[in-house]
Amino acid sequence: MDDLVLIPKATREEILKDARTGRPTRKTFALRHYSNACILALPQGICVDGDNVDFFMSKSGFAIQIGPEGGRTITGKKNTRTASVPIEIRKMFKNLVEGSHDLIADERADRIWFFPFSQFISA
Repeated sequence: MDDLVLIPKATREEILKDARTGRPTRKTFALRHYSNACILALPQGICVDGDNVDFFMSKSGFAIQIGPEGGRTITGKKNTRTASVPIEIRKMFKNLVEGSHDLIADERADRIWFFPFSQFISA
């Protein structure tokens, strides 16, 4: 018969040290663009419980404002906060390749972030 060797139960610290677990913490904005949906992924720490979002658009880009008075819901948990992008803004991404795209954001006053459309031409 083979010599069997006991494999001890690993502690949580050993497991976390040896294996990557869970989704990594988002540090930037990202646009998740799919055929029927477009979702804006928000970086961790940018939202607090009770926050909502408003979307704004101009010829040169779109912006979001995060706060309790916002008109659209922010979904998700601690590491995966997202907001659904309105159809009017989605129309600007009709030639954008499907998938996830990291965004360049210009932070402005009053918890407003601006995303120029020019960054999507090169994507």
